[in-house]
Amino acid sequence: MIDELDVVSILDVGCGSGHSLAALARSASSYELSGADVSEQALRATGRRVPAADLHLLDVQRETIPWRFDLVMAVHIIEHLYDDLGAMRNMAAMSNKYVLLSSVARRVRPTHNGREGHLRSYTGLELRQRLEAIDLNVIWMRGWGWPFYSPVARTMKEWLPGVPDELGSLNRAQRAAAQVAHQLYRLNVPGRGDVITVLASH
Repeated sequence: MIDELDVVSILDVGCGSGHSLAALARSASSYELSGADVSEQALRATGRRVPAADLHLLDVQRETIPWRFDLVMAVHIIEHLYDDLGAMRNMAAMSNKYVLLSSVARRVRPTHNGREGHLRSYTGLELRQRLEAIDLNVIWMRGWGWPFYSPVARTMKEWLPGVPDELGSLNRAQRAAAQVAHQLYRLNVPGRGDVITVLASH
């Protein structure tokens, strides 16, 4: 979906170990990639995965970096933050075109309250209201994940809480099952599911 946008510079807020930046680096488009995270360990992992990315230690709830980017994005980050509105406001301040957020909608599930550390979930309306409160205009909002991610995969994680989240920590059988699941994700119904992605602009 980012390939649909006229952007060159991209900042991934809460970049973690760099999976999203790595996917962007592999795309056909030539992006100027940057990542920001509150964890130095995460930034080191991102640096190994995406050596060309410009990396910044940042708590987006409290601060910004003094550069502007065509697109500032946060994938499954804001639901973990105590001050989600402050984070969105700072993301908007670092963007000169677009802000893209992806988060879990509807109810907070048992895995989110515990192992995944989610503080909240959103409806599409709640996300729209937050973005409009900081003077951003919502361009589009899309759901994803039904039925093979939500409810199937997320429910399985609740039944099997010991299943690791990172592919690198899977054994051979778990890795094979994960690869099958990822192929099934291609069959999800477009626009449906409780993973919401929203694109907004100034």
